[in-house]
Amino acid sequence: MNLLRTLLLSTALALVLVSATGCIALVAGGAAASGVAYNKNKATSVQARSITDLYSATLAAMRQLELQPQENTKDALTAKVTAYTADGKEIRVALKKLSGETTEIKVAVGIVGDSHRADQVLEAILDNL
Repeated sequence: MNLLRTLLLSTALALVLVSATGCIALVAGGAAASGVAYNKNKATSVQARSITDLYSATLAAMRQLELQPQENTKDALTAKVTAYTADGKEIRVALKKLSGETTEIKVAVGIVGDSHRADQVLEAILDNL
């Protein structure tokens, strides 16, 4: 049942992303489907994991990338982690609980956006799951 719900959610997300502007890459793997989209140089992904798991992975990714979180807040529905690169670019990671075990991740870097760095941060978060 959870797999079916996850796949339906991923399909719905894919349809929304296809209708939006930007470059879209969809990835499906194993029992958990995930989507990654780039819109206005922000990386967005939906994961079949709890917000607590993704929050812990975000903090681990920040340590791995040698970034010091300046803002670090979490509740049962949302979480936000903000850090700065050595060259002063702000990195913002926002987590939003969509359902029990489904969480949306948004990563933005800088004012104008830096899709390459956003992708690196998102990849580090997912690697720490």
